[in-house]
Amino acid sequence: LFLCFITLAKLDAYRFDECRQKLIERGQVFLNRALLSRQRISELSKEFIVGGSVILTHSYSRVVLALLKYASEFTRFKVYVTQSEPDKSGLKMRDELDAIGIPAICILDASVAYMMEQVTFVLIGAEAVVESGGIINK
Repeated sequence: LFLCFITLAKLDAYRFDECRQKLIERGQVFLNRALLSRQRISELSKEFIVGGSVILTHSYSRVVLALLKYASEFTRFKVYVTQSEPDKSGLKMRDELDAIGIPAICILDASVAYMMEQVTFVLIGAEAVVESGGIINK
């Protein structure tokens, strides 16, 4: 997405240093939009997290982390995080949730079916959401 956004700039009418500056400016705009979108998603989604919820999430997601952090200011809940083999990025998510005071337990990927009866709902991050509603993730 970043590369697509950056390459939308028409750069053929500029000198090299002007092109470089345009690319830096577009990169900064992209970064600002990404940061604002996480906050906006958090604000719009917090109403789905009610007191006592048990949330299952997969691996590590900056958007899911931002939402959970924001929602924790208004209600109490706990989170199950899949370990996410082979890179075990779920451990990072669990540690960050623990650091901000959200009770989180890391579970094996294979134990999701067993844990589902305890789960209120599932939150999953995505690298991108396509027009059809599908998601792109690792």
